[in-house]
Amino acid sequence: MKILRVCGHTFLADALDQQSVVLDFGMNRGQFSSTAVSLFNCRIFGAEAHPELHANLPRHPNICARNVAISGGEGELKLSVYDRHCASVVFQELEDARTQSFSVPTTSLGKFLEEAGVERVHLLKCDIEGAELAMFETASDEEISRIDQISIEFHDFLDPSQRGPVTSVFERLHRLCFWSLDFSKNRMDVLFINQKRIPLSLTGKALLIATKYVRAFSRIVGRIVGKQDRGDTGFSLEWAQKP
Repeated sequence: MKILRVCGHTFLADALDQQSVVLDFGMNRGQFSSTAVSLFNCRIFGAEAHPELHANLPRHPNICARNVAISGGEGELKLSVYDRHCASVVFQELEDARTQSFSVPTTSLGKFLEEAGVERVHLLKCDIEGAELAMFETASDEEISRIDQISIEFHDFLDPSQRGPVTSVFERLHRLCFWSLDFSKNRMDVLFINQKRIPLSLTGKALLIATKYVRAFSRIVGRIVGKQDRGDTGFSLEWAQKP
């Protein structure tokens, strides 16, 4: 079992190969997509709402990026840009710190999958600044169940009013046979694994849980010796399991 962390997102790396389809929602500067392509030669279908970031994304034949915000459906929303926070279509309470804004098109998970022609998703990496709640709210059970694993950053640490809805997302995905583990302390790096697509044994789950605490220990040691864990590309653990 190979567990990889790329740009702060944890996932099962050995569940991906060159036949895999990865969704990258919230591409930012494209680091996650570029790393995934270099590691697995997989296909990436991504969404980045910020026009300037989208325009400067790395070009690769395996990466198809759209300048769109993933939300609850098709429409248009104001994207606010800040100096000290990622651009967002959700956190309007930060308007005092806003430096500029854009009108951006929005779409739903289901519509994105339809237009991309994707039937099965091997990994969804999602960091869309709070809009994940609207995405899940409008996505059907069938659409969610087409995803093997979801590596997601929730944002209730920024907005406490989201805590209840985030808990509801956990409950719903658990009903859909996803197993979950928060690799962070505040749901900034949560991995959901679809047990119908990737069955995990008790040993497999124990190894994932062990990974979480090995990382926590590594962070403590890093602080002691003066190194900081920034959540960047390159954190990988491999565990050997008997068949």
